Amino acid sequence: MHTVEAYRRDVSQFSAYLKSTDQEGSPEKVSSHSVRDWIMGMAEQGLAPTTINRKISSLTAYFQFLRRIGEIETTPLKTISRLKKPHRIVEALRLEEIEMVLNSKWYSKEYSGVLDYALMTTLYYTGMRRQEIIDLTMDRVDLVGAKLKVLGKRKKERLVPVHPNLLQVLESYVKVRNQIHGNQRGTFFLKEDGDPISPSFVYERVNSYLSMATSIDVKSPHLLRHTFATHLLNNGAELNTIKELLGHANLSATEIYTHNSIEKIKSVYNQANLRGEKPQSD
Repeated sequence: MHTVEAYRRDVSQFSAYLKSTDQEGSPEKVSSHSVRDWIMGMAEQGLAPTTINRKISSLTAYFQFLRRIGEIETTPLKTISRLKKPHRIVEALRLEEIEMVLNSKWYSKEYSGVLDYALMTTLYYTGMRRQEIIDLTMDRVDLVGAKLKVLGKRKKERLVPVHPNLLQVLESYVKVRNQIHGNQRGTFFLKEDGDPISPSFVYERVNSYLSMATSIDVKSPHLLRHTFATHLLNNGAELNTIKELLGHANLSATEIYTHNSIEKIKSVYNQANLRGEKPQSD
């Protein structure tokens, strides 16, 4: 929220800009071109769009106030739009990294290892949120039909198919689960002591295994969800299909993965030796 001091500082900076560029500084003489030049200058200096937008808001409020009290007839901010925030680039594991994470040799044959392996494999092959996997119950797991009934946000249910690779892992987990806990219903993923897995448990296990495979800073369950979606898109899945699998309410939430894909294409394109030119020597 703006403070009076923040407004005053932003307006003073604009005034100083006008003075430094020998432009007319009286409010009634300020043009939209001057405002645009000021904005472009800040962008070239590397100021974040959120910072620039805050300054635009300060200037808009200032000129609207002058208009209300009759100092000016129209505001130079009338045709000025706020800057669009850059698309958030979602990090995802590379294929070789996820193959390392899901290599069964990293997991013990004890119950804890079987549970961890099933948990990590499920997160990647379904793209489920952390809370969704915690809330998964035995009656929502259909290994015969190879599908999961996932209870998502706002209690909205969706069906997620079980990939053959995941099916084999889940069947092994259920077998060991039944040996330890009997045919206990309720929560699907149970710790060895019979307690349901918790948010902190899931995060700790995911972080531990991802740390062996990637240098990405945030090694969270959500990274596996992003990786699931990114790998689907890169292999030709339609955006609407990914939307349904992820349980997004609208397509705009899913479109962040198209920006990921575009950035990857741009990176490959920029590195390509399209004309067969030899690299320039120093």
